[in-house]
Amino acid sequence: MKLSRTASSRHETKRIPTRRTQPAAEDLEGRLLLYSTLAPTAWTYSDRITFSFMPDGTNIGGLSSSLFSTMNAIAPTATWQNQIEQAAALWQSYANLNLALVPDNGAPFGTPGNQQDDPRFGDIRIGAAPLGSGVLAETFLPPPTNGGTAAGDIVFNSQITFGINGGVDLETVAAHEFGHALGLGESTDPNAIMYGSYDGLKDNLSADDIAGIQSLYGAPQFDQFNSNGHHTSLFTPANITSYVDPVYGQAILKSLDITASNQSEWFTVTAPAMTTGTLTVNVQSTNLSSLAPMVTIYERTTTFTNLASISAPSQYGTTLTATVPATAGETFYIVVRAAGEYGAIGGYGLELNFGTDYQAPVSPPPTVVAQQPDQGGGPPTNALLAGPSNGLRGPTFSQHFHSRTTTPNTWNLPPDAVLARIGTYSGWADRMLAPNFTPNTPTPAFGPAPVAPGTGSDPTAPAIPIAHATPTLSGGLATPAVDRAISAWIGLGTIDLGSSNPTDTHRKTH
Repeated sequence: MKLSRTASSRHETKRIPTRRTQPAAEDLEGRLLLYSTLAPTAWTYSDRITFSFMPDGTNIGGLSSSLFSTMNAIAPTATWQNQIEQAAALWQSYANLNLALVPDNGAPFGTPGNQQDDPRFGDIRIGAAPLGSGVLAETFLPPPTNGGTAAGDIVFNSQITFGINGGVDLETVAAHEFGHALGLGESTDPNAIMYGSYDGLKDNLSADDIAGIQSLYGAPQFDQFNSNGHHTSLFTPANITSYVDPVYGQAILKSLDITASNQSEWFTVTAPAMTTGTLTVNVQSTNLSSLAPMVTIYERTTTFTNLASISAPSQYGTTLTATVPATAGETFYIVVRAAGEYGAIGGYGLELNFGTDYQAPVSPPPTVVAQQPDQGGGPPTNALLAGPSNGLRGPTFSQHFHSRTTTPNTWNLPPDAVLARIGTYSGWADRMLAPNFTPNTPTPAFGPAPVAPGTGSDPTAPAIPIAHATPTLSGGLATPAVDRAISAWIGLGTIDLGSSNPTDTHRKTH
């Protein structure tokens, strides 16, 4: 979205946080840190991780995503989207990463494509579908556990009535799921956003959340103009006159960053000889981050005059455009800062135009990563299937399996990971539970479940073909063993991780 000098902002409900925990506000030395990470699970390029809203009707394992109809029932589209964008901005404020909203063309969930920077949709896609009782939302683990386009994708339970600033608070749940999408597991700290079950509205990250996300991506980093606190005031502006093309009168500055709360970034520029009468300034976080920016232009040649000031306090990822009179040799100050409490930190680009030629938007950094093989037990069609919100949990499966082989545990699954299924799609996931919900309580599976003859409640029912496993792990599972394991679990409530020898008694009751 591009704003003119008189453009108005959206009228969403905006929560004013009751606290603001800065990364350096609490001394973490000697403190027991309770977070968990999915390391080495993390995005390859953290300078731009994109997210998108799946349009209704998007195919999720044979089910239709109903994100818009589900959320529109509780609030206008702009309001609930704003809540989810605020959740993304929280994580961006405390780590060396940018989260940018992009369009979504509605391609099927998990369709083949780039693991990161697929042009059709975000790296993290957000949808809604029926999940099991007691589950608020679940997120497919980010790369490399899931290696395809479903990595990091978030699915809200369409059977839950979420709230805005109350009830089952949407922003709180969204922030929890973004944590999973970025590589965090559950925390045992009840004050943390990443606490495993919903226990009330939380509008900011705890010290434990901050320590967790910074263990994966590090703290926010200053840009080339603002390192060591330089260029943060009227008295220390960065002179960018040399960046202006003398023929076309344009300048493009990429990879800029508001890195700390209440920070201002000051620039000064002198109009070139070819100036045609105006200076147009674009401050762009669109397609780059969730920064909610503000820009002010001052004239300083004769008097220190405020020529224009534009802000977008609740628009996370936008473009501000201001045009002011300019003559050759005139000098200007340009000040960029955050406009509001949310979206206070993040990347942006700056463009200047003293001429009349078109100036294209700032292009995002290159972040393409092609689809990779899953590292969480094989591709979803070869994995053991489980219910959408119950299923096999990380240590139950991986520890039992690896205790029976000499293969090191290369799956790196957190204790709270589940092999989840939505419709016919399955993969390793993490989720947020409703209060007082026991994770291992059986819940209904949506979509066809693989059942072998004679093992279900109806022995005469026709069999549904069972997916076969590819033995990709040393000492791994052969096809008959996985067929038998699925059949045993679905029909008898047990997990069989033994060999195909019928006398093998290594069984684990779930």
